[in-house]
Amino acid sequence: MSYRKIAIVLAIVSLVGLAAWADDAMVSWKSKDLKLDEGARVGSTLLPAGEYKVTHEMEGTKHILVMTLAGRDKQTFRLPCAMQPLPKAATQTEQHYRYEGKEKILVGLMFQGDKVFHAF
Repeated sequence: MSYRKIAIVLAIVSLVGLAAWADDAMVSWKSKDLKLDEGARVGSTLLPAGEYKVTHEMEGTKHILVMTLAGRDKQTFRLPCAMQPLPKAATQTEQHYRYEGKEKILVGLMFQGDKVFHAF
């Protein structure tokens, strides 16, 4: 292999690693608490009302929010999300919804201190 090909391969590997590091740097927490006062849908998943422990995981290049419902009905939901950069770190935690008829659809989450919006 020529030096040029080696340099190109090393550059690509470095860029991929840098992108993964940058994504991880945007999420500055190991877990967060989140309370849903009402049930909501994310895609085909129905999230019951309750208190959740939320973590962020990577599956290859996919971002996943893992939401575990606390209490005796402990359930875990794995929700793929797209991380949209924010101009600065969020000053508060926010839940964003839209409605389809009477159905409440969770379209995204933003956690205090994060530099991203987690869009579903």
